[in-house]
Amino acid sequence: MVNALIEVLTPIVKGYITDKALEVCSHGVQVYGGYGYISEFPVEQLMRDSRIFMIYEGTNGIQAMDLIGRKLSMNNGESFQYFIDLMKKTVEEAKGIEGIEGLVEKVSHAVSRLESLAREIGQRARSEKALNAYAFAHPFLEVTGNVTFAWMHLWRASVAAPKLAKKVGSMDKEAIAAKAAKNKDAAFYAGQIESAKFFINTLLPSTYGKMDAILEGDTSVEDILDLSFGSK
Repeated sequence: MVNALIEVLTPIVKGYITDKALEVCSHGVQVYGGYGYISEFPVEQLMRDSRIFMIYEGTNGIQAMDLIGRKLSMNNGESFQYFIDLMKKTVEEAKGIEGIEGLVEKVSHAVSRLESLAREIGQRARSEKALNAYAFAHPFLEVTGNVTFAWMHLWRASVAAPKLAKKVGSMDKEAIAAKAAKNKDAAFYAGQIESAKFFINTLLPSTYGKMDAILEGDTSVEDILDLSFGSK
């Protein structure tokens, strides 16, 4: 099933990650201010490079349609379910680990919602509502990517937390800070946990609104008239 997992993750790697690459570089330009917009600073080049990433891997719109049209139904749905089950396994293994308890619950909720959403939009794609399903292909790619990254952050945090506790002797914030100041491994493990907290507590919640919109299945994209665009 490893090859099946690679197939499922391919549109996420090619589509979601390159979308985020442009977003990160755009923030970089903003941080630099006006200097970020001129070629003397490398962030300008990075932003232009990341913009082409979204095109030359087949275009991200096609990657999104591939996720819905092929990957959800691959091997009668077993490939995508294997992906979901791997995330659930990580959640189960992370339960009871000190310092990440709240993250486990939130990722578990996100994975369950993605599983239900994938089932719904997959059925829609194979019905008379196929056009509606594909109208939401890119939002579905985005929410799948967000949940995937939440899973990976939890995975890293579940490895880092026990190692950090062993080095520090506790998960007390002041004790961690004191140890991290003298030990680069402790600083690294602490960083993994805080990064996971930021993504799961701050960025992941926006995914639920997108999930709600996909489930609602608004048809305005399909219903708008060609004449409404002002064509002569």
